[in-house]
Amino acid sequence: MLKTVWCLFLLVVSVTNAVRELDLPEDEPDELDANAENVCIDQKEQTKLLNISYLQSQEVADYTWCIKIPPRCRVYRTKLVTKWKEENYTRVVNLRHCCPGYEPNGQGQCSPICNVSCGSHGRCSQPNVCTCEPGFSGEHCQDVGCKGRTFFATF
Repeated sequence: MLKTVWCLFLLVVSVTNAVRELDLPEDEPDELDANAENVCIDQKEQTKLLNISYLQSQEVADYTWCIKIPPRCRVYRTKLVTKWKEENYTRVVNLRHCCPGYEPNGQGQCSPICNVSCGSHGRCSQPNVCTCEPGFSGEHCQDVGCKGRTFFATF
């Protein structure tokens, strides 16, 4: 009984260690910062086949010297043998990616996408929204005027 409990304990420890060491591949090579803005999260179920070790008690025949003819006697001993089995492990993982209208900028952040360029006097501040430098206006920050103010152009 004690051997069975010990074997079950070792099996649980082996499975726990295998799950901790489980290394599932990332789908997105560009890792986003933990505090990045405009990040959406999808949940995906991933399954991986694991080799799990466990200990099994086994009766092993052994021979020892004895007072008998022939002078070798068979003795059975219980031995713990490491065995392996394959098991499917399934878990739900969170996949982080940029929300629609944003794309990874290669620095761990999500940058907005403007379908039309904001020109040399503006920057894309939100999806399809240009923020113009002071002194420029227009949909694509192409017009000179209204100095000292920032304009938002939506298209």
